[in-house]
Amino acid sequence: MAILIANLGVSDLSVKVGECFLPVDVRDEPNVSENLQEWNERSKLVKDFLRQEIQLQLTNQKEYFRPLTNCLAEAYMKDPQRWQQLIRISRVDGLLAKAELFQELKIDKVYLFVTDQATELRPDYHHNDTVYLFEVSKRWFEHKYPSLSFEKRPLKDIDPRKLDALFDYYRAQFEQLPDNEVILVSIKGGTPQMQTALRIQALASGIRKLLFFEPEFSAEKVMAGLPSVCEVTSYWRFVRNQKHQAITQLLSRWDFDGAAEIWKQWNNDLDWASRYTSGVPQQEVSTIATALECAQNLLKLDAEAALVAIQGQPALEACIGFDRTSIDKHDTLQNLYAQCKIKLELQEIPDLLWRMSTFCELLLKKLALEWSQKLFGQTVIVQNEGWYCLKINRLPDDFITVFENNLNEKDNNKNPKREKVRDGYRLRYTHTLIRYVDSLFQFDEKHEKIVINDLAAWNKIKIDLKYLLDDWIEKRALLSPWCMLYSTIHSANEYRTDATARATQRLCRTAVHR
Repeated sequence: MAILIANLGVSDLSVKVGECFLPVDVRDEPNVSENLQEWNERSKLVKDFLRQEIQLQLTNQKEYFRPLTNCLAEAYMKDPQRWQQLIRISRVDGLLAKAELFQELKIDKVYLFVTDQATELRPDYHHNDTVYLFEVSKRWFEHKYPSLSFEKRPLKDIDPRKLDALFDYYRAQFEQLPDNEVILVSIKGGTPQMQTALRIQALASGIRKLLFFEPEFSAEKVMAGLPSVCEVTSYWRFVRNQKHQAITQLLSRWDFDGAAEIWKQWNNDLDWASRYTSGVPQQEVSTIATALECAQNLLKLDAEAALVAIQGQPALEACIGFDRTSIDKHDTLQNLYAQCKIKLELQEIPDLLWRMSTFCELLLKKLALEWSQKLFGQTVIVQNEGWYCLKINRLPDDFITVFENNLNEKDNNKNPKREKVRDGYRLRYTHTLIRYVDSLFQFDEKHEKIVINDLAAWNKIKIDLKYLLDDWIEKRALLSPWCMLYSTIHSANEYRTDATARATQRLCRTAVHR
């Protein structure tokens, strides 16, 4: 079901004079043939008709629309069958007739906006109000469309020529509309300012299923009492500009997920609108969606999925242009490195803190595994119940001595945390891992199995870890879960020092490019 929204204007009403219908409003319309004699004489003909039928004397027909429709509404109530044949509301009738051509656009509610200005506030325009035209229109349409519900939406004491006031009014009206409802908007009727405000606020409302109906004026059809012909449009080009701006802003903040979600919804909206309008560029939309999917995977360093996403689209493949042989080199450590750089650039400190600490822990575990394998030629660290466990029975006695001596050294008058298990140590804490990697290099002084470049890289990493571990990771380990968020946010100020920021960047670069 759908809701039709339209402004009622003084040119909507026409009455039957003789054998044709003529608008009560006598303003000039463009592109009217000069051969339509009744149309050219409509001012006198309508005035004589109203004087005869409802005994209304008009001194200035342009300024008495409100009292005219008031009298007409009273006459309609007295003899509805007769006035049903003598009245036409052609423009709105054309909107309803057009919607009936589409099953999904079947209208069940019609909201008609009318002006109702106080006499003392708007003495010059009060008599042109359309508030009583609603009463006439409602009765006429209820006879022709008995299943429809008509609601009056008055612009009470609002100047229909002031755009700012109209913007506020229509915004409030659109906020009251139900979610996921099809909304049809007529872009004709009322003052030019009312038409502009209604159109703009409809586009700004964010309604996903939104169509605009544009009635086409035809003097011949008005005189014949026929509904107006309507064109349907979605203004998708204007909405696309809004979507592009939103997506560009999200991409500037590396939010590929948010950009992809907006574009996915927009794509679905275009698919729906294409049933009723033409010229929607489905191929362009498909290309953009694919590019965003590729970007999502690249941000996760899932190059395999990125390549799959753009397969068959040479333009995107050429644009990406990365080496396919590098797919296997992307791992979780590089993923975290990229995320840390992004969060640092965006100054999203709470999000950076936990990623940075996770990066440190993962880096230490990776170094411990890699250099242990180089030094001992076998696997001495195994994963047991989610933790890394150092197996003592696989290690030389002299290495165990070096490692335990390092564990016994105090750091800032504190003993490093340890977890001794039956056949080894749990490498659970970051300080324990640092002592372990230090022990590997001390033990290697006699064996020289770890290359000198690894030692230089480790010395740089250890210096930068000193800034980070003392300030972030150790404090984080002491925090209870429910205090984590509060402490993380308030510890952001401690992070915002040049020394720590530089240490973060150096650590990331050294670890990834080691």
